[in-house]
Amino acid sequence: MEAFWLWIRACTDPYGSRNQLIPHLHRLASTRLEEPSLSGVGATAWLAQLGPHTGYAAGVLGPLILAGIGLGMVIAPAINTGTFGVAPQDAGVASATVTVGQMLGGSVGTSLLNTIFAAAVASYITANLTAARIIGRQALTGLALAHGYDTAFWWIAGIFAGGAVVGGALLRPGPLDQKRTPPPAHGGITTAQAEASRERAQ
Repeated sequence: MEAFWLWIRACTDPYGSRNQLIPHLHRLASTRLEEPSLSGVGATAWLAQLGPHTGYAAGVLGPLILAGIGLGMVIAPAINTGTFGVAPQDAGVASATVTVGQMLGGSVGTSLLNTIFAAAVASYITANLTAARIIGRQALTGLALAHGYDTAFWWIAGIFAGGAVVGGALLRPGPLDQKRTPPPAHGGITTAQAEASRERAQ
């Protein structure tokens, strides 16, 4: 429930609350992206049950809320993780790289899913042409479109499941922690100090 209200706050005030929102999302998601990805799996598997006569409240509203909770818990931590530990002078490049990755993923993903949807619709119509004489072309078109959407949603569920496996294998649990080189001892002499002393001696 807390993640849901944080997600609502991000949607209504994304710029003013971003600095306060990201630490909460990190605490909730703990940089482990498999749980929110599994939320996406559940949402798309739910959407894959759509039919020509499915109601909005029963078949669409619930999956949208479930997907919104998962996306709200994964997007901000993923972006913050992608730019974590980058030197200040490279922050712009790192942020642009993350954005480009998002754009490429969206473009390639949309093209892939459109191809899967169109192929599923065409194959369904081809396999059920004889049924058009009984139920009519309009009814057959509706069934074909529903089959195409269901197929595409099952593919999305599989992609989310793959992302959950990759996230669980590559990302360790817990908050982000940047390793820093310990400062030199008080009695030690750094390399810069030694070179400066050598130059003064010369």
